[in-house]
Amino acid sequence: MFGEMQGAISGVVALLVAISCWYLLGFIAKRKLVAKIEKEQQMSAMEEEESGGTKLKDKIEQVLTELRVALPGAQALLGFQFSVLFVQSFEKLPQSMKIVHFVSLSFVALTVILLMTPAAYHRIVYRGEQSESFHQFASKMLLAALIPLAVGMAGDFYVVSRKVTDSGSLAIILAATALFVLLGMWFGLTIRRRRERRETASA
Repeated sequence: MFGEMQGAISGVVALLVAISCWYLLGFIAKRKLVAKIEKEQQMSAMEEEESGGTKLKDKIEQVLTELRVALPGAQALLGFQFSVLFVQSFEKLPQSMKIVHFVSLSFVALTVILLMTPAAYHRIVYRGEQSESFHQFASKMLLAALIPLAVGMAGDFYVVSRKVTDSGSLAIILAATALFVLLGMWFGLTIRRRRERRETASA
């Protein structure tokens, strides 16, 4: 899309982001959290014996399952985005639409990286052991990954909308609507339901 040098820079940036999330983040955290991890494991074991709530093992399994559910969809979308570049009609698109597609592809690639990070983090930092801090970390990574995924989907929705309607302003409105719906369903609705549950529990 942009030439050999720009392509090389993009590839190196993607490589550095992936290595940072999959390895450096884990090794840095491992040095700082060794003592804390041992205390958390002891406390979580005691809490599980005293309370009848969801066990830590089950919570970790749940969040890992959720990651496994989200990852294939993001990977499939990323694959389609890469394949579009080799379609002959893609070359006929305006440069602005190509840039939007590239930015969208980058956001989806970031989504895949974030969704895969907890697996490497769990293995490097905790060596597969259970920990409440890992459950919190994996949950944050899962939620964080949904943001660039929504942006990437909305960006490509803009490209498709502009190609179909041949109207830049209408495509922007449709893409913004798609972004609003995605973030609203994934965050707005869920946050509202959580507040309602808290109010019901406290009443």
